[in-house]
Amino acid sequence: MMEQWTYVLLMKSELHAEMRVFQLVNNQQTSMVTFSGRRSGQLLTMTFCIEADERLAKRIEALLYRLQPILRVDCFPSEGRSAAERDHEQFREGAD
Repeated sequence: MMEQWTYVLLMKSELHAEMRVFQLVNNQQTSMVTFSGRRSGQLLTMTFCIEADERLAKRIEALLYRLQPILRVDCFPSEGRSAAERDHEQFREGAD
């Protein structure tokens, strides 16, 4: 069953680090529903959501640990809609 999964990554801030994550997700034939990132000194925190079944979500989690700059990966099922999705919906309703 498809559901939304959230990933929170802590990684070294290296050249093209974000691109490696995007490519990994894309190579698994899924795409990000939401994404945010924050750089602080030598560290980068990325948070993103995908729609996938549990098998694919756990496979992506395992593959993320293989990336050189990754220090930590948290992966968990998202609870309902994300704050970004709610904001997007409210913005759309306000534009009508």
